[in-house]
Amino acid sequence: MTKLRNASLSLFGLLLANGLYDALLWPRRPVGYFSDDALYILAARSILQGKYVALQIPVHPPLNDPLPGFPLLLSPFVALLQPQWDSLKFISLLLTLGSVYFLWRLARVWLDLRPALAATAIFALNAETARWSVTVLSEPAFIFMGLGSLLWLYRLLQHGGKSWEAWGLGLLLGWISLVRPQGIVFTLGASAALYAAKDWKRLARIVPVSLGIWSAVLLRNYHLTHSVTGYVSSLQESLAMGIETWLRHGVRVIKTLLIDMYGAAIPMPPGLGWILRLGLGGGIFFLGTRGVRRLLKRPSKNRPLGLAIGVSAGAYLFVHMFWHTTEPRYFLPLLPFMTLFLVSGWQELAAPWKNRIAVMGGGLLLIFYAANAALALRESAQGRTAKAPGSYGWIRDHTPAGSFFLSANASELALWTGRYAAGAVRVRNEADFEDLAQRLHITYVFVRPGRLLSLGFTNAFWAQMEVWTRQTPHRFQLVYQDADEGVRIYQIQPASSPRQ
Repeated sequence: MTKLRNASLSLFGLLLANGLYDALLWPRRPVGYFSDDALYILAARSILQGKYVALQIPVHPPLNDPLPGFPLLLSPFVALLQPQWDSLKFISLLLTLGSVYFLWRLARVWLDLRPALAATAIFALNAETARWSVTVLSEPAFIFMGLGSLLWLYRLLQHGGKSWEAWGLGLLLGWISLVRPQGIVFTLGASAALYAAKDWKRLARIVPVSLGIWSAVLLRNYHLTHSVTGYVSSLQESLAMGIETWLRHGVRVIKTLLIDMYGAAIPMPPGLGWILRLGLGGGIFFLGTRGVRRLLKRPSKNRPLGLAIGVSAGAYLFVHMFWHTTEPRYFLPLLPFMTLFLVSGWQELAAPWKNRIAVMGGGLLLIFYAANAALALRESAQGRTAKAPGSYGWIRDHTPAGSFFLSANASELALWTGRYAAGAVRVRNEADFEDLAQRLHITYVFVRPGRLLSLGFTNAFWAQMEVWTRQTPHRFQLVYQDADEGVRIYQIQPASSPRQ
């Protein structure tokens, strides 16, 4: 009883520490920095209007990217907090705290009190967990709902439950698949677990509901936009990679998953740094594989849940082995499971030496975590920002309500100014662009060098736009400039306008 009370107090302290750590990172990047966050909020506002369309584009075309799962979750908070968009970070922070608690509950299925607390701490105090907990992005919600679905599944596997509980889990799994399209892996995991447990009745209730929700939204998207989701084009681009590019991508995935996620993104001495990183990654891989083997030897009653975790995590990793982007946040949903494997492996390895090696390993990991936390907090204190308050204020005060902007950060501009905005467009030359601008009634170009987050043709387009705005001032009239924010705003003049 005393151990349980101490563990409960430790968990409470861990939640407080996680909340404080996350709160210290609050000013790091305002809403709009990632563009996706602004797009989620705009999509949530659309849901509040009873439709799912792109509010930032004239005529409001139907949306198929992002999928509506996360905007649906945001929508009631958007209604309450608009236009204080930065306040929406609280949602991700609370979801992260909830994920910490859910991971603790999940870890207790296999691990003793102290190892379970250690696994929870590795996730809660991880710098990547903290960084994304104060953004309005879908990862915290995805992790929270994914862990929640696994706990719900475990309850059904162990204790049965009423029929509505199975239907409810199906609804949750369907919702997760609409938060991120990869969320369908949790349905695959639940299917594998129920199949292994020979629980045909619940399998027949849960899986059709989940797949039905996912399929209905994708069919709606295809009917209205001729594409099931915008992720398809990205996946096609990824699958078109040559074997050499794919191998390099695979190495980056492994590096991100086994090294960068655990604090090795901190600056290290040249020469020695790659040795330390390689050692850290190799150690994590070794302990993780030992941990998986150890968990598989646990009581058979928990194997269906272990199968659900294995299938979900494995399928998620498989998808990202073919996804050309390797941002750490895309691998954050795997971190809770990696911590379980890591601590389980460490527990087995440390058994002959009891507490000594456990304390030594924990101290080493704490050093990495402290260094990475210091780096994250230093970046936060520097006030790195995306939003251009002066420029956006000028747009609100000096441009007509229906103005249509081109901007590298179109969603951010649309959210903070209420004007229409679009990103890069595919054109062959300036004449093509002029024709497109006239047909779409694009009236302004918002240029901010150094704020290009996208890859591929978009960067090339904005580099070309820099050339056009300087070479043809009779077509692009400079109407606003802010040197501190690095912003220039050009008004597109009619083609018939005389040269100056």
